[in-house]
Amino acid sequence: MMSGVLIGLITGSLLMYFYNSRKEQKEESEPEACVNEDSVKEENVKEDKKEEEEPVPDDVNTMELVKEALTMLGCQYDVDEEDERIGFIYQGAFFNIYTSKGSAMITICFFLWLDHDLEDIDGFSELRRIINEENKWSDVITVYNIDEQVNKVTVHSRKSIIFVPQIPNYAFYLKSMFHKFFETRHNITTEFLRTRPVEVDD
Repeated sequence: MMSGVLIGLITGSLLMYFYNSRKEQKEESEPEACVNEDSVKEENVKEDKKEEEEPVPDDVNTMELVKEALTMLGCQYDVDEEDERIGFIYQGAFFNIYTSKGSAMITICFFLWLDHDLEDIDGFSELRRIINEENKWSDVITVYNIDEQVNKVTVHSRKSIIFVPQIPNYAFYLKSMFHKFFETRHNITTEFLRTRPVEVDD
């Protein structure tokens, strides 16, 4: 019996030795996973300096750029200098573009392109559902507004973009944004028409 215990102890010792040897060899062969914090800070400083050294484009009159693009697209427009707004008709739809001095951002708005009677509770609920679904994937934001004076819910869409002369063929780019609104209108009205008639303002 004593010989069995000794054999067991010797076997266990050999197994432990073999396990520890394999572990040490594995640790020596694996690259060190630690990161030098000083080197990370140095890289961040280099990146910050790089961003600061990048040239900043000269200030551009965004409203004038929009007006030029609309002229190239054959659109007549009205300008409200106080509100920094440009109103125009494109393919039968009335749009507004809002600009801001010193900013390259513009906001395109497509107002009142659909309305529905508030007395139709089921229709209103369905319309809200469809708008929410469309907003999940579309980069055009669609909202609804309740107009109690006429007892209707009205639908509007908007989209903000950067608009600078560095954009290749910027007039065509602006045109492509308008068609995103038409696509959104088509998706919502098509889905809504499956359940009930809807009045669409072309």
